[in-house]
Amino acid sequence: SGDGALAAVLAAPELELDATSDYGSVLAELNGRHAGLIDSRTSVLFVGDGRGNGRPPGTEELRRLRRRAHRIGWITPEPPRYWNQASCAMNDYAEIVDHVVTARDPAELADHVGELGHALS
Repeated sequence: SGDGALAAVLAAPELELDATSDYGSVLAELNGRHAGLIDSRTSVLFVGDGRGNGRPPGTEELRRLRRRAHRIGWITPEPPRYWNQASCAMNDYAEIVDHVVTARDPAELADHVGELGHALS
């Protein structure tokens, strides 16, 4: 179930819930350790605010991923008016991925689920 899947992810020992976001490192690791799992049939979905807290955003790594994946989507709680702030790379990410949905709560996400599904298919 959805709740069971979320509980399993949150219980993973390698997940640091208090860690600071570092999308550049995550993208590099995704391209390095898991590159063989992503191909022209794979849709990738990111969920996050796009804030790297002063770390490099990893836009070249996202472009590498984009070249391999079928489609890439992003769900962010950040309204576009905040995407230009110094620690947020969402403007850059939005130029690379296929579709970005802004949803700050489950109701907003439910409003965009069809749009996101279509964008990733």
